[in-house]
Amino acid sequence: MSTTTYPFTFTTYSTSLPATSFSTPTLIPSMFSWGPGYSCSANSQPTPQPSQFPIDRPLGLEGACVISNAREVNDHAFWDLYDCCESKNMTAFGNPNACTAQCRVSGDQTWQQLGECLAKRVEVVVCKPPFGEIAKNGTTGSSSGSSMSASSTASGAGSASSTHASGPTGAGSIVAVAHVGSSKSAVVVFGVLALGSFAGMLL
Repeated sequence: MSTTTYPFTFTTYSTSLPATSFSTPTLIPSMFSWGPGYSCSANSQPTPQPSQFPIDRPLGLEGACVISNAREVNDHAFWDLYDCCESKNMTAFGNPNACTAQCRVSGDQTWQQLGECLAKRVEVVVCKPPFGEIAKNGTTGSSSGSSMSASSTASGAGSASSTHASGPTGAGSIVAVAHVGSSKSAVVVFGVLALGSFAGMLL
């Protein structure tokens, strides 16, 4: 049995949703619900993201998606996940405040189905395939790093962008965009320019 592999670690569904009012459902969940996260600016962010992005990325070996649980961004993240997360394997996490809400998929639901469902409710969803379906090659990296990004159009889910992408994923056409990093040659060129500038000042 062949397994689909994805040339990225994370993918992002981004939509522009109109402001709509939300009414808390009257049903009683079969699990303990949580409230929105407060003071989310206190949570550490290695790479600052736009405000609609969840602060943390999906955790675990299963396919999963996360959305923001920050009160100023989304005060009903639990109910968004409750509607879309078939496994009901839902958590809110973050340090020091629980500002990210996650669903881990299981059963017949795929991470793509979960991501598309959530993208109809919130502006930004970050998902990841199961660990065993992430390609292990030179273009992929750890879940905390980002060496490449890409964008595509997901049907019914607006635009999606992927981290560590280098080819098609089935969600649309992928265009890879490399981020230019520092190199030794750049340091040498900078050093020569600095030395020349210093010598010019002495004349």
